[in-house]
Amino acid sequence: MSEAAKRQALGLLPVWDLSDLYPGPQSPELEAAFDEAGRRADSFAGRYAGQIDGLSGDALGVALAEYEQLQDLLGRIGSYAGLLYAADMSNEVIGQFHQTAQERLTDISSTLLFFTLELNRLDDAALAAKLDQSERLSHYRPWLRDLRAFRPHQLSDEVEKLLHE
Repeated sequence: MSEAAKRQALGLLPVWDLSDLYPGPQSPELEAAFDEAGRRADSFAGRYAGQIDGLSGDALGVALAEYEQLQDLLGRIGSYAGLLYAADMSNEVIGQFHQTAQERLTDISSTLLFFTLELNRLDDAALAAKLDQSERLSHYRPWLRDLRAFRPHQLSDEVEKLLHE
């Protein structure tokens, strides 16, 4: 059965309206979101890489809130690219956009990888003390618990980055 025959047999299928996320794959808004995510990730890494151990509970809570916002932005971009591709996997232009978006997201998230690796290297007692002294940080207690559950399996930073990329 030909593609056209298959489509005719299925009838009209619903189409997602993704304009609530971004107007289109070539839109200035999406490009601005990528640029913003890259700038914010670079700034975050510049301020916090190698510094996590020395942060107070409140300062770590601030860092986690900023990290959360960055992850939300990256998730929004990734959701748009993934949903657009899922809606029409046969479209080569959309497929190329999806692949490029994934590569750009990986580059940006690689800049942020240090954060979770450093959080996992924190001493249990030191982190517990920070959590106890800071309501701001305590908000992230369940997320930190879940993140640190995999600490025994964490590899060196270089290997983790290689696997991430």
